[in-house]
Amino acid sequence: MSRNTSRAAQKKPADVVRPVRALVSTASEKAADLVDLGFIVDVLRREKWMIGAFLVAAVLLAIAYLTRVEPVYQSTAQVLLDTRQERVLNTEQVVSNLTANSSVVAGEVELIRSNLLLGKVVDRLELLDHTDYDPRLPQEAGAVGAVVAMIRDRLGMAEPPAEVMSDATARERLITRLQRDVTVSQVGISYAIRINARAHDAAMAALIANTIAAQYVDDQLEAKRDATVRATGFLNERVRELGQQLEAADSAVVTFRTEMTEELGGDAAATQQLLNDLNTRYIATRIERSDAEFRHAMVRSLYESGGVDAVADVVSSPLLATLDRERAELERRKAEMARTLGARHPQMVGMTAQIDDINRSIEAELRRQIEAIRSDMEMAAHRQGALLQAMEAIQDRMARISTATITLDQLERSAAAIRDIHESSLTRFMETTAQTGFQRPDAQIISIARTPSAPSEPRKAMLLGVAAFLGLMAGIATAFLREALNKSVHSSDALRALVNLPVVSILPYVPHKRRDRRWLLQEVKDNHSVFMESVRTIRAKLFDVRKVGQPKVLMVTSAIAGEGKSTVSAMLAYSLARASKSVVLIDADLRRSVTAQDIGADPKGGCLLRYLRGETTIADSVQSLPDLGFDIVLPLQPAENASDLIASRAFGDLIQRLSMQYDVVIVDTAPVLAVSDALVISSKSDATLMLVQTNRAASAMVRAALQRLEEAGAVVVGTVLSQVRRKDAVASEIYSYSAY
Repeated sequence: MSRNTSRAAQKKPADVVRPVRALVSTASEKAADLVDLGFIVDVLRREKWMIGAFLVAAVLLAIAYLTRVEPVYQSTAQVLLDTRQERVLNTEQVVSNLTANSSVVAGEVELIRSNLLLGKVVDRLELLDHTDYDPRLPQEAGAVGAVVAMIRDRLGMAEPPAEVMSDATARERLITRLQRDVTVSQVGISYAIRINARAHDAAMAALIANTIAAQYVDDQLEAKRDATVRATGFLNERVRELGQQLEAADSAVVTFRTEMTEELGGDAAATQQLLNDLNTRYIATRIERSDAEFRHAMVRSLYESGGVDAVADVVSSPLLATLDRERAELERRKAEMARTLGARHPQMVGMTAQIDDINRSIEAELRRQIEAIRSDMEMAAHRQGALLQAMEAIQDRMARISTATITLDQLERSAAAIRDIHESSLTRFMETTAQTGFQRPDAQIISIARTPSAPSEPRKAMLLGVAAFLGLMAGIATAFLREALNKSVHSSDALRALVNLPVVSILPYVPHKRRDRRWLLQEVKDNHSVFMESVRTIRAKLFDVRKVGQPKVLMVTSAIAGEGKSTVSAMLAYSLARASKSVVLIDADLRRSVTAQDIGADPKGGCLLRYLRGETTIADSVQSLPDLGFDIVLPLQPAENASDLIASRAFGDLIQRLSMQYDVVIVDTAPVLAVSDALVISSKSDATLMLVQTNRAASAMVRAALQRLEEAGAVVVGTVLSQVRRKDAVASEIYSYSAY
């Protein structure tokens, strides 16, 4: 067969491998989305002894704990927040009753757990003198504490002697311990509060719970009583102060009113009445003055224009009336006398003289009357001015009275306000004083704590069950953690997903010391051999089921040494020979080849090294194994220049000529990652079969080996998962059908 024909055969397996890789990749992606229950069962089965050890260890630790731990007793008391309003007196209380709601109940729960209330319980029960609670007494160290103390003592790190604890510090620590041992909670959605106390002594647990409940109720009652007493004292002092303030305010009102009356001459009402009277008189005087000025102006005007005669018509008086009558009488008599007497007659002269005298008297009276009118006018003006001044003085006094009245009103209002406060404070003081003798708490004890008959902790059955469960879970977690940290290939699915190549077969585990000629012959004669059946699977997938593309030269390699490639190569050669094929096996691992005794070859027969060195021919280098049915070419001894020999032209010619003489040439090479021999041989092979040992070959190493092969142009047709133990996850794929 020509080399070109060999290369054509080489390409055909690659064409077949590509769709197989794609199919494997798709199947792996779909399988990754599912939970592999078989894998889980396999992990649990393989790690069953470790899981059992965790389980037993956890149970033993729980038993050791139960033998040392002190029993704990629990006792519960209950109090109820009473929202009913019970009033003996119809007065408002100093401290109002609780309006129960979720927030109030939560606040009361925290109050019961507070260090103040628990401190009172510590003092009430004198727990500092109790041997189980006094933190000043030396505490017995547990097993762990004893071990730690021993280690510290050996290392010279022993703790210094503890300082003497003060009473205050001991009390604080005891209160903190009570806060840990006492649980306070609301009972459902009711207004009841549950007080649960834990102690190593049954009677003490009940006593603590009952004392806390009683102290809580007593504190409520005491708080109300103290608040009432404080309120009474405050109100008493307040009433006294307000009485003094009221007395001072009333005195200020009286004093100010007296001073205002003395200084301003009356109050606002009298002054206003006087002002009204003056105003009326002022108006009348003003009218009189106006009349007087008018008469005076008219008379003066008539007098200046017409003299006395003109004034006589507007001025009247009894004297003027008499003088006018007398003058008229004298003029009448003069007129009668003028009839008989002449002008010079003495009687006529005397009559004329009398008339002149009367005229002078009338003129004098008129002048006096005019002067009287002027005097009346001036008097009216003086009266008007006097009244105006009096009104201005009264108005000024009225303004001062108004200002003083404002101050007086303020004093009176202040006194009234103080009086109201004094009266209400006095009333509240009387009511509070009446409440002092009657107070009731807002809570009542509805259930007393009773001495428990059995300890509540530790719950032995539950603790052992939990310990067993935790031990089991820890063992399972450790098993899966080990599985997760195991970077080696542990299943066919993992290998398939890792290299994206088909897994041709899975080989069972065979100890290295058993892989000799005797074991080999035993396996090939055993018709039920699992190992041989797995080898037949390799033969079937690579040679039997393929009509075209069968590899002529098959290279068998692995990532690292010891993965079973030499054994598989020999067994595959035997299986192919059984299928009536002529097969030759080339042991190309020139550094660590199989010994002639292991395979049944002649130690002094044909040698590969001598052929590569040009010392012999190919025919002299091939040894026949009649009992196994195939031929073999092996080096018989290690070579120092193995890489040079593998890369030589002689080795290439060897493969080419043997491929012409035999149906199948199987080349067993050195590991891919150890040396470069496999990379050189892969270029001379039609197909490469890669072995991966279960739970030994790391995933990174397998990927690196495959990458090196692909970079060298090798056609890797598949992988073989070797050395599968019965406890491995993939064991079910081969051992479950071993008895078929």
